Amino acid sequence: MMMRLWFPLAILLATVSSPRADEPRDIPLRDLGKQLRLIGSLHVPLGEMVTVTGVVVEDRTKAGHGEYVLRVQSIQGSMTQEDIRLRLRPGFSFRSEEGPDGTESRSAPLLGATYEMLGYCTGRYVGLPREFPNRRMIQSSVFHFSETFAITKAERTPPVRFAPGMFLGRRAIIQGTAVSKGGQGLMVGDGWRVIVLPQTGWPKQVAGKEVETLGLYRVGEDAKTFDLVDGTWHLLQLRDQIGQRVALRGIARSWNDYWWLEYRGVHVYVENMERLPGWTADNHHGPVLIQGRLKKQRLLISPRISWAGTPEKPEKQDCFVVQDASWKPQPPLLSPEDPFPTGPRPTTPKPSAKKPKPVVQQTIEW
Repeated sequence: MMMRLWFPLAILLATVSSPRADEPRDIPLRDLGKQLRLIGSLHVPLGEMVTVTGVVVEDRTKAGHGEYVLRVQSIQGSMTQEDIRLRLRPGFSFRSEEGPDGTESRSAPLLGATYEMLGYCTGRYVGLPREFPNRRMIQSSVFHFSETFAITKAERTPPVRFAPGMFLGRRAIIQGTAVSKGGQGLMVGDGWRVIVLPQTGWPKQVAGKEVETLGLYRVGEDAKTFDLVDGTWHLLQLRDQIGQRVALRGIARSWNDYWWLEYRGVHVYVENMERLPGWTADNHHGPVLIQGRLKKQRLLISPRISWAGTPEKPEKQDCFVVQDASWKPQPPLLSPEDPFPTGPRPTTPKPSAKKPKPVVQQTIEW
């Protein structure tokens, strides 16, 4: 009799404590740091000291307007091409070169500069809940957890240049120059080479141009030679691929029902993109692979809104266009596939009687 009473109760408790995979799991705050730990973007628990290297850029999203972001390139000395972006916690100084009098000068970080930083990840919830009254009338993001990197030490270092030896046994993107030698197609970089075509040299239209490979890299006949394993290659520059069949990995973007592919910071237009089989509005801001024939065409670009909030006039521009296109969803892009933004944010100047202040393009206000 007791068995019959407790058996349904056990099933009920198991159901409550084990939600379905598509449902969020409730975690009591009191369990954090004891039974549970929060693992951040750097794959270490929040609050754990870690050394990272990366490039400082400006966050140009609406939610993080003007904030500093670190595009991470190495974690604890191990190179990574994950697209990890960490907002930097303000209130610290960056070490710069010594001044003429021998004293150390300190200033804000330089946009586009590479830094080695020692610190830890932390975070907090920001934004407003969806049910907040009149939330649409307030300029705020949806309630979410925002991760930041708190720095205890930062020092400028030379830029990181990815090489195949940094990613042995891991899939990575490497860029170099196509060189034919000894009947093989090689991709050559600074002190290294990758055998991409072991049986033949590069086609004439490829030799001497910038190429890119994605795959695994294995040490070859010597420490400076590597074999490309289970990989693909393509020309890096769009201008070198005009008139050819292309396979472009990028981010699908839309604005007022106009769609395009953002490829390495360039807007590539795809004929009938929104009418491709299986295409949905959910593809916005998602990684996709677009395949087709690339051409250069003069298009009338639809009016958009500038960063200053003023409408721009439509104008004809020379654009890259993909014809006879097909598409496939893709896993998250790697960091080399999304170039670092450099230079000042584009704005439309407003008329003013005052003398304009000089603009420093290397730094942003800290």
